[in-house]
Amino acid sequence: MDMSSGENNDGTEEKPLVLTGDTVAAWELFLRLQYPTIRILPEALTAEQLLTILPIANKYRMERVETDIIQELKKFTDYEGSINLVAASRIVGSDELYQNGVQRLISFGISPNSTQARRIGAGATHAVMEALMDAVKAAYAEEVASLKAQAKAEVAAIKAKSEQEISNMNSEIATIKLRATEEKQTIKAKAEKEKTAIRSKAKEDIAAIRSKAEEEKTAIRLKAEEEKAALRSKHNEEIAALKAKRHNNQRNGQKNVPTPPKGVAQNVMGAKGGFR
Repeated sequence: MDMSSGENNDGTEEKPLVLTGDTVAAWELFLRLQYPTIRILPEALTAEQLLTILPIANKYRMERVETDIIQELKKFTDYEGSINLVAASRIVGSDELYQNGVQRLISFGISPNSTQARRIGAGATHAVMEALMDAVKAAYAEEVASLKAQAKAEVAAIKAKSEQEISNMNSEIATIKLRATEEKQTIKAKAEKEKTAIRSKAKEDIAAIRSKAEEEKTAIRLKAEEEKAALRSKHNEEIAALKAKRHNNQRNGQKNVPTPPKGVAQNVMGAKGGFR
């Protein structure tokens, strides 16, 4: 057979080889014998290339190759690497790898775009979006709780300040009342003292007036008695003179001797002890 003629196209995409009667396990063992030391080098393949190989390795149960690809994909720790990890989990059907990739996506706090969502599937997209919404709700609830706590603390501070101000006002009012009471007592004591002084002075003045009145009364009484005594003495002298004159007249034989005036005689006779 002339292989260069181009007439035999078996093994191409247009005409793939059909392995009739052979098993995948047999081919895997056969390939392991042919290439016992083959390994995947990180610097040799990109993540896109690894994901291209992974379906073939999974389809033909090449566990060693599949494991190496997954281990290499785990080394890509950015957001796109986490997308690739979830995509790989869907290829190999690993729930553990799926959960690992989803948790890594959630940790970034970023929702996938439409292209990334198609790669990871609706379930993973929903899980990531739901987790992000829960995180937003939790953050909102935490912020609300923080605001409430802050508001409560501010209200408590305002209340404490108001109570302190009220206490200070009450203290000032009590001080003012005490001062007013002291001033009132001082004024009252001063008024009582002045009242007592006025009473004392009034008593002294009254006593002085009474004393002066008594003195004047005594002086008037003494003067009256002196005048009365002088009048009595004068009357007595006049009566004595009349008596002496009558006696002389009688001795000289004169009959018509004048008698003392009637009023004078009565005044003289009304004096204490009569004529002396």
